[in-house]
Amino acid sequence: NTFTLGSGTMPFVGGGTDPGGSIIKDGASLSSGKSAVDGFSGTVIVNNGRLFFVNVFTSYANSDWTANSGGTLAFKEGVEAPASFTISGVGYLNQGALYFFNGWNRDLDCDITVASNATIRVDDNEVALLGDLKGPGLALTKIGTGKLLFNQISYTYSNKLVVGAGTMEVSGIMP
Repeated sequence: NTFTLGSGTMPFVGGGTDPGGSIIKDGASLSSGKSAVDGFSGTVIVNNGRLFFVNVFTSYANSDWTANSGGTLAFKEGVEAPASFTISGVGYLNQGALYFFNGWNRDLDCDITVASNATIRVDDNEVALLGDLKGPGLALTKIGTGKLLFNQISYTYSNKLVVGAGTMEVSGIMP
């Protein structure tokens, strides 16, 4: 099952168990998600526009999420980490491929692959990324006034880390 979003705002409200399938965001307008779907294991792909999640998917450790160039995965409150993120570009309207809104103060224990030059935005809060950061030798830029903390970066990571605004901290490198 695939649920494809075009333009406009579409609230996801629901509950229950894993519906399976994928969520694909293609339209240029914003969409939002609010749900309590437990154990979602499908893929989430944002090709264009912003897909905004609030208190969503209490557990989705088996899913992979992608923000392609022109797309933004945005989060606020109560979101657990997927298995991985793959990010590219500056996001929808230069908001970042990953965007953590005010009120987000969480650790994300998942891998992030920087598929091309990419941007992560952190507003007035702190986000700690505990998984591996990897990619094919391109730059990752941090924007927003908040703090982005990397607790481990693979020894194979040779990409540039750029602070465009706020704070970025690297506290460890994996051997």
